[in-house]
Amino acid sequence: MRASILKTSWRHAVVAAELVVVILVATAFTVSLLVDRQRAEQELQTREQAEMIRAELDASVQQILQAARGVATAIARDTTMDQEVFARIARSFSPEGPSDNRLRLINIGASDGYVIRYVYPLEGNTSVLGVDYRDLPGQLPNVEAAMRSDDVVMMAPVNLIQGGRGIIARIGVTEIGGDEVFGVVGVVALLEDLFSGAVEMARTAKLELAISKQEARQEGRQQMYGPANPEEGEPVMVQLVVPDGLWYLSVVPSEGWPTWTDFAGRILLGYFGIGALVFMVYLLLDRAARARRSAEEQLTTAIESIDDGFALYDPEDRLVLCNETYRRYYPRSARIIQPGVRFQDLLEYGVARGEYADAKGREPEYIRERLNARMHPERHFIHELAGGRWIKVSDHRLSDGSTVGLRVDITELVEARRAAEAGSRAKSVFLDRMSHELRTPLAVLMGSAAFLERPERLATRAALAARIEGGELTAFEGEITGHAGRIGKSARHLMALIDRLLDVARAEREAPDSGEVLLGELLEEQRTLFDAALPRGMTLDLRHAKGPLPVPYGETVRNALGAILRHGRDGFAESKAELSVAATDRHVSLAFVISGKRTEPVLTERFFGPASDDLDRAGAADLTLDLAVAERLVSRAGGTFRYRKVNESKDFVDITFPRRKDEDLVAVS
Repeated sequence: MRASILKTSWRHAVVAAELVVVILVATAFTVSLLVDRQRAEQELQTREQAEMIRAELDASVQQILQAARGVATAIARDTTMDQEVFARIARSFSPEGPSDNRLRLINIGASDGYVIRYVYPLEGNTSVLGVDYRDLPGQLPNVEAAMRSDDVVMMAPVNLIQGGRGIIARIGVTEIGGDEVFGVVGVVALLEDLFSGAVEMARTAKLELAISKQEARQEGRQQMYGPANPEEGEPVMVQLVVPDGLWYLSVVPSEGWPTWTDFAGRILLGYFGIGALVFMVYLLLDRAARARRSAEEQLTTAIESIDDGFALYDPEDRLVLCNETYRRYYPRSARIIQPGVRFQDLLEYGVARGEYADAKGREPEYIRERLNARMHPERHFIHELAGGRWIKVSDHRLSDGSTVGLRVDITELVEARRAAEAGSRAKSVFLDRMSHELRTPLAVLMGSAAFLERPERLATRAALAARIEGGELTAFEGEITGHAGRIGKSARHLMALIDRLLDVARAEREAPDSGEVLLGELLEEQRTLFDAALPRGMTLDLRHAKGPLPVPYGETVRNALGAILRHGRDGFAESKAELSVAATDRHVSLAFVISGKRTEPVLTERFFGPASDDLDRAGAADLTLDLAVAERLVSRAGGTFRYRKVNESKDFVDITFPRRKDEDLVAVS
């Protein structure tokens, strides 16, 4: 028991460990899928937002470029304009009020040659007027590049004279119709203002923004805005083409990309919950399986302990299980007696190998009979197997259509019955022979007694009468006659007993006849026979059915009636026998009530033993030989015999015979 518990606990521990491994693997796989999916979705969303930020920044850059181009075009038309005209032109490109959505410019300036001549607005920018670019070596290359270029050139980031970091867009101005460069137009904006729109969009979208630039023909990028190492967070990167090269916008979520820690806890907890539920279900199923296995083992042990053969067939008549006794009863078919085999296949296999002695010479008919009997499994029958074994077959159909089969070895019972029948036949033959042997001397004795009862018939009587006086002879003859009468009476009684012994032997040896008689004729016949032999004071009251009433086993019924009436004649003095008949569609019953002064019987049934269990045990000890003969005759004909000693002056006898076919119910008078 302890070993079984340890084995079960070890199995549960192994299953739990395997389940934990499965949970961890499933968690890792699920989290990986979720992280990859969430990362892909977030990257796509971040890229869309990065494109929107790039568009916002590009719009601000284009505003600066358009302002530079517009003012340059205006100056090219009139290089002699004064500060007021320049201010009016520059004002149209530079917003002044906070309601304007355009980028706020620090100033727009124009140089005559290398010296700044115009600036707008003047407020806060007067220090710029008169500045010579040649005195600014950091900006001079950009100014000269603008003078040589046909388009805008940009410079950023730039440390502005006004303070702060800014961006400057410059374009050379060539007077219309001329070839010489008049100067350059420069548009200055703070980087903070340039990036403000993009930064606000990134903040709203909960993104971290970094902006760097890579100038043409230069390696490496210069950081313009955001963290120093924007690529560490695996950012989504978009490019913006500007006149001085490429700007790179690096965008990452403010809270970072999705990681395992975002999902692992919840997923692991969920899977552990599912795992716990699965483990509980496993424990319940395992307990149910162990209970089922235990029940199956107990059932198998119980079935194997049965001394008889046991088999269970499913609704399709396929073998489910059987015990070894069942296989042992059918040794020639044992090889295929396995779960799943059909009963018909098993039967045909056994018949083909001579398993069934009853089937020899009539195999097809035997198979059909057995299969037909299988359709009505509640019937029992006996068959003989090879080797002389006798088996009682009992099949029972269950409610689900399955069939339970029991096979009982009744070989010893059959052999005992055969031995008993042989002994009974031997006894009957012995009684028959003994009775015939006794009848011959009894016939001589009865004949001699008859002569002695009439001494005047003797040949020596006349000579003896001549020598002896008449009185003495008469006394002598009376004494001889008395002895002879007693001898004759005893001999006749003994002859009657021998006749009844012959009836007993005949009843046990011969099969009942199959003929029928009409009950009315049979009763009248019995009345006629007994009227001639009835002693003084005995009467018969035979009440029988009106109309013809066929009774089966006519000779057997005749002999049984005769034996019962002899019981009334010889067992009672001044007796009366009353007979009534009752008939149904299935049976015919004859009821006798015999009353009178009971006499002591010479022989009773106890010398022969009852042949039927239908006798009233309280009166069975008083069953006379005549009633014993009647009981055996009725039993062998398939009827029932009931005897009851009502009291010292009355007996009740009832015999019932089955009718061979349904007939109309007959009224009884």
